[in-house]
Amino acid sequence: MKWVFVVLLFFIVGCSQNAEEEEVAEAARVMPPNILVDNYTTYRTSSCWDGENKPCIETKDIQEGLEQRRADPFDIASNASLAINISPTEYDIEFPAPNQTTILLDGTEEVLTFTGYTGSMNAPSEPGTYYYEAEATWDNEEIRGKSIYLFALRVR
Repeated sequence: MKWVFVVLLFFIVGCSQNAEEEEVAEAARVMPPNILVDNYTTYRTSSCWDGENKPCIETKDIQEGLEQRRADPFDIASNASLAINISPTEYDIEFPAPNQTTILLDGTEEVLTFTGYTGSMNAPSEPGTYYYEAEATWDNEEIRGKSIYLFALRVR
């Protein structure tokens, strides 16, 4: 009788872990987390996940992508320290941290690369409007894919 109970217990625990992994993967396909820059929401332009039969569409012109979304630049002081955070999803599950997040100025010049949920960077010192792309990538047992976000800073 004890053996039946032990086998049943292993079966239940194993099934609940599989269900949780499937829930995380489904949440990623439906709604990846946002990236916040000093509590400003960035604009997700694309996401693609392992197992989907669609390519990951990348925005060729960051400024145009933000204008299409009627997104205003964030007003920031020169050389201000900016906190970058991967925000939780709308789902009541723990979304795994990206393996890597890369911030690119004008889509080409790498400004910052970090792992985990948080990073930081400094705003440019010269006044002007600066356009950024952030690419978060996941490559672990639960999720494989990437999500691309856009944001702009206006340095005064």
